[in-house]
Amino acid sequence: MSGYDFDQLIKDGKTAEALRYFAKEGYDNGDFGHTRKQLVEHAADLAERVQELEGIKEAHIKELQDWLKDLRQLVSSKTNQQEIEYAKKRIDSLEFLMEQNQYYLEARKKIEEKYDVEYDIQNQEYMGGIADGLMIAMNIIDKALEGESG
Repeated sequence: MSGYDFDQLIKDGKTAEALRYFAKEGYDNGDFGHTRKQLVEHAADLAERVQELEGIKEAHIKELQDWLKDLRQLVSSKTNQQEIEYAKKRIDSLEFLMEQNQYYLEARKKIEEKYDVEYDIQNQEYMGGIADGLMIAMNIIDKALEGESG
């Protein structure tokens, strides 16, 4: 590859290829050693990564612009305003259910831990049905969770 080709790579915006060519030529001609060659090749890798990220950024910007355009159209319609309000309320209720389910799951875990302790004690002697009551509480929570998910 001649010097003109090297210059053309730079003019064409092919920075990474130009850096790799520079590294190879400099090393092959004895202008610099292996470490400097690796450094220039690493710079070429970084240049490629920057170009890659710029492409990703441009794609995301285009995607966001399309999304905003769709959102503007959605917001401009009165019917869609009602749908948005309904969707917000639905999201709020789903968030509440998720929080409630988390509360139930944490309560069930604590009951189950207590049940394990009481069950071990009952294996030695019957303690007035404590483990039975805890098992009933766990079953009630399980049924409530199944009802909400079903």
